[in-house]
Amino acid sequence: MATATEATIKSPDVRPTQKPVYPKPHVGMWVLWRADRSSSATPALVMAIGRKGRLGLHVTHEEASNFDRRDGVPFIEDKNIRDDDMFESGCWDYTDDIRKLFA
Repeated sequence: MATATEATIKSPDVRPTQKPVYPKPHVGMWVLWRADRSSSATPALVMAIGRKGRLGLHVTHEEASNFDRRDGVPFIEDKNIRDDDMFESGCWDYTDDIRKLFA
């Protein structure tokens, strides 16, 4: 009979190099918005889900009490978008808390 430790080691479901699976964004979820892949992050609230995983966001500002609306914002890790596609809408990313939770 195998011990609990041996069963854990031999488990075929354990894949340390497996890429994390993050939750799908939903309306009301907080994400991070960036003007481009290398700019600093700003908190944003998801207001709409569009085609191909693009989001409608209300982006916060430190200096103001209002939001900027950004439509058609692609995911930062989307390999199909070019940097010039982010010129007007920027890109979104998961918050550090979400990344830690699902890593």
